[in-house]
Amino acid sequence: MQHLRNVCFSLVLFIMLCGPFGLWFAEHTGTTFPSWFTTDEAAYLSGGTSKSDVRGNLSLSGFESKALQEAIETAAGNHIPMKGSALIANAALQRSAISLSNEIFGWDRYPTYFGSSYIYCPALKALGQIPSLSTESLPDYNHFCDSIESYSRNNPNQSITIFLVDMSSTSASNPAMQYVRAKATTSDVSGYMKSRLSGCQNVRIVDNSYVDPIAYYDDFFKSDHHWNARGAFKASELLLSRSMSSGTSEEIPYRPIDGPPYSGAFARSSLCLIEDTPFDFADPFESIVFDSNGETLSGEEHPAYCEANWLNRHFQFYDLYYNFAPSVINTAKPGSGNAVIICDSFGGALLRPIATSYDRVSVTTALHASTTTEDKLTELCGGSSSDPDVYFIAHPANYISFSSRNPYFFETENEGEDAS
Repeated sequence: MQHLRNVCFSLVLFIMLCGPFGLWFAEHTGTTFPSWFTTDEAAYLSGGTSKSDVRGNLSLSGFESKALQEAIETAAGNHIPMKGSALIANAALQRSAISLSNEIFGWDRYPTYFGSSYIYCPALKALGQIPSLSTESLPDYNHFCDSIESYSRNNPNQSITIFLVDMSSTSASNPAMQYVRAKATTSDVSGYMKSRLSGCQNVRIVDNSYVDPIAYYDDFFKSDHHWNARGAFKASELLLSRSMSSGTSEEIPYRPIDGPPYSGAFARSSLCLIEDTPFDFADPFESIVFDSNGETLSGEEHPAYCEANWLNRHFQFYDLYYNFAPSVINTAKPGSGNAVIICDSFGGALLRPIATSYDRVSVTTALHASTTTEDKLTELCGGSSSDPDVYFIAHPANYISFSSRNPYFFETENEGEDAS
């Protein structure tokens, strides 16, 4: 028995020491292993791999400064077999300890691991985010509101809709709200902006605020911050002022999507293996054409998703499936006029249902927190001769930095000439 134990220990030690070299060798020789054995899953879970320059530090000075040792350590860390499984197992072990202590306090949600900014709801088997938007930050929306007020005054015939997406971090349906002091909800932001823009007759503030977590997760992914097809359809109804304005929504059919289950951004960031079954509208939107610099794509096609490998589709479903394009054309043209959408990633699932009501929809993702653009709204609207409907669509936090990231977006042609 002692001999067998020594053999097993030696085998495990051998694998641990030789595993990184084996994966490095396989990477450079084209040898393939199952994704669970490689570091591919760990790259998704930890947000990528750290860069290491072993060759550049392969010198006496590199050794003396310890840069060589750090580079080797980083390279080895990037090639640890089954690293993703180890990360998930470690987080699961911490969650077990947290849930055990939670038996005393009886909280309906708790952190996904020690120090995590994400929470797990065992009753719903869903993930959320610890609220982070403070009520003290509400005046930070003044810059955006001032820009909207000025633009609306110069374009009184244009309809402007500002949609505030009720994401987990600001949703009143998030049970963690009761545990965090002075946190602003989507309704708080909506109320503040309505008050600031009350004098703008052509500006409408809309939000899809939830109170019941069950209703929230019926319309949003349990593993991700985005809405699913059902939530996106309800949002499009609100934006287009149809049946949802009276509190009811027309029932439409949906279809399952052929592919792996979806483990979204919340699941990756919280190291919690939660999965969703993705579905889409039953309507294939054959009349919708995406136009990107002359290259067209039918609304029923999703090539980025279909051509991706299993692991990418598993972790990146929303971004791959709901592709963006500068403009969307409705060849059936049951609607009238044009629209301009300024959005973050939430706009992806809305493009098809919104486009059915317009001849053409122009799109920019400038509301995404990491995006900057030199586009001007007047140019996107096609000049002063046209008055397309304008939609701003994003979760509340992304409105705060919009004007500072895109200082010329609301600038008119006359203002640009004066500045020159």
